[in-house]
Amino acid sequence: MKINKRHLLAALAVWGVLCLTAANANAQPKPWGWSWWESHWVDQTFVPYIENGKDPHNSQWHTSRWHPDDWIAQREDSPEMIRSLYLSDIIRRQYVRKDIPAVQIGPNFYRLGGQDKRRVMATIDHIYNVTAASEHGMFMIYDWRTNRAIGSYTKHGLQIQ
Repeated sequence: MKINKRHLLAALAVWGVLCLTAANANAQPKPWGWSWWESHWVDQTFVPYIENGKDPHNSQWHTSRWHPDDWIAQREDSPEMIRSLYLSDIIRRQYVRKDIPAVQIGPNFYRLGGQDKRRVMATIDHIYNVTAASEHGMFMIYDWRTNRAIGSYTKHGLQIQ
């Protein structure tokens, strides 16, 4: 049986590629120039901007220096801030249900990250002063579609079910 030179070269090329790519896949610096050099990995500490899934929800952003006035200052006044939340369909309604203040959220509330959900509710509380009005001040949060409670906001922060 006679082997064609092209077939032999193709077989050798396939064998060579397989040998080069069959190395273990690990996250260590590679010894050849087609990968990152060793100094590339020094001092790279990535912390996700939106959320860190390892921290409990209620204390995840306890080091944040944000205050609701930071958002309100970007608008004309507090009513303008609330209007922008309505226009964004983040909140749909504010009302009292069985003597408890309530906020009905819109679909865009679910598109916010955890930190921004907390900030929206903290801004509402700051503007209307709900949690400071009584010793156990709080308001409930309801879904716009199902009208079921999805959480609450107290002086301890946002609790979502």
